[in-house]
Amino acid sequence: MRSLAVAYANSLVGTYYRRLVHGEAIPASGGLLLYTNHVNGLIDAELPLGLTERRQFFLAKPSLFRMPLLGSIVRSIGAIPIYRKKDGADMSKNEDAFREIFRVLRSGGMISLYPEGESLPGFKTRPFKTGAARMVLGAQEKCEDPIRLVPVALLYEEQESFSSRVHIWVGKAFDLMEHMGAYERDPRETVRVVTDMLQDRMDELTVPVDTKEEFQNVLRMDRILSDSAQGSPPRLRRLALQWQEFAAQQPERARDLSARVQALDDKLIPLGIEARDLVESGLDRTPGHRFLSALKIDFILLMTPILVPPIALAAFVAHHGRSTPDKLVTVRALGASVLVPLWGIVLAYWLSSKTALFPHFWPNLVGIWFLTVVAAGVASTWSKPRALRRALTGIGILGREKDLRDLWLRKRALQSELQVLFPD
Repeated sequence: MRSLAVAYANSLVGTYYRRLVHGEAIPASGGLLLYTNHVNGLIDAELPLGLTERRQFFLAKPSLFRMPLLGSIVRSIGAIPIYRKKDGADMSKNEDAFREIFRVLRSGGMISLYPEGESLPGFKTRPFKTGAARMVLGAQEKCEDPIRLVPVALLYEEQESFSSRVHIWVGKAFDLMEHMGAYERDPRETVRVVTDMLQDRMDELTVPVDTKEEFQNVLRMDRILSDSAQGSPPRLRRLALQWQEFAAQQPERARDLSARVQALDDKLIPLGIEARDLVESGLDRTPGHRFLSALKIDFILLMTPILVPPIALAAFVAHHGRSTPDKLVTVRALGASVLVPLWGIVLAYWLSSKTALFPHFWPNLVGIWFLTVVAAGVASTWSKPRALRRALTGIGILGREKDLRDLWLRKRALQSELQVLFPD
């Protein structure tokens, strides 16, 4: 059951986002606490599953265990209920949770948690709770082998957009052995010091921007600066810090530069391309890519009756709830994962009862589900509303070579200016 739940979670996230992993490898053995920032609801819980083959135990609020379907999933993947004061819960119930956490860590197992305590959209980390420090220090107290911690930063380029990129930046593993003497003398103060240290390590992996607009500006500049490589968190972080210093020293020039960078992006959006797609010859597109794009378009159009109704219904429910972006994505992804198979059953029944060409229900259902999986994989190679336009551009339906070369010249001018202002 656990293997099925993990496979379901990986396929759900892998379809909705394009995952890019950076940084260090997860230690293959030994007690380990993996901690991440928390900005995207249940999606954040599913991303670490793809980082290692090791079994992970998650901490989750008790209400998730009571939800239909979701409760079975969180239990299957090894979730441990943790109670929060803000929910009005009896905090003494956490004693059992801590005993289980200590057991897992001391026996060489792996725990994943979110020290911020709750999911809220944003870019900078919020103040950490003390739970992670108390767990590792408490477990280490009666364990000879070092229990290590690994910070993992999750960075969503466009959190609400299907098939957008999510960067997973894995930091270096470290342990708290040097703090154990202080912990014996003054547990409370040591927990505070270690909590601050955990947050500092996470802050080193995040992009220090305050608003979505500032983050998008950094992304646009990175796409101009990098011709081929996809943006990595270290480069984005460095660029954000350089931009903030520049904007503080030369605010008028910064506003002008930001406006010109956005103006180029505004020209590219209707074509469904990014600055990194522009090369001197026009577009970075090969004949094989154009042919593949055409096949993708035809296939997705054929799959419209299977994919669109359940996905549209899931999106309607998510938006109707007026949720924050993190809750919206969770509802949309989980809803589609339930409604798409159900819609397949409805279509299979309709085909078997109303048509002579497909008279058998089970072959119809297997065929529909198989095509749905393939279509989801094809669709996940595209990016948000730009997808169809990008494919059409790739096969020569949109865009003229002269216009594309003019855009490339604008990109090159901006690239030269940015390289002088923000050297590597």
